[in-house]
Amino acid sequence: MRDDGATGNPIIEVNQANDPNIRNLPTLRHANVALDTANLGRKFTFQLAVYNREGETKSVAVAYLFATKPVTPSQPPVVMQYDSKKATVSYLF
Repeated sequence: MRDDGATGNPIIEVNQANDPNIRNLPTLRHANVALDTANLGRKFTFQLAVYNREGETKSVAVAYLFATKPVTPSQPPVVMQYDSKKATVSYLF
């Protein structure tokens, strides 16, 4: 399950309902989730839900920021000023 990237409430099933690649596979150890690049910069909350004949249990919800690798600066950073409590650094992109 995942949220919509805004609410933090993971209620959207990330695979199709009753997906045979997910459901009824006790040996399942990993699955992939595809996100649309239009959602870059959003934080998604995921939660694993497990079902068996006794009922259902859910994992702790975890949040991930959907992001790309930052742009590499064209030049090394330049320290503009610093003291014992802070530093001002300039990057050129």
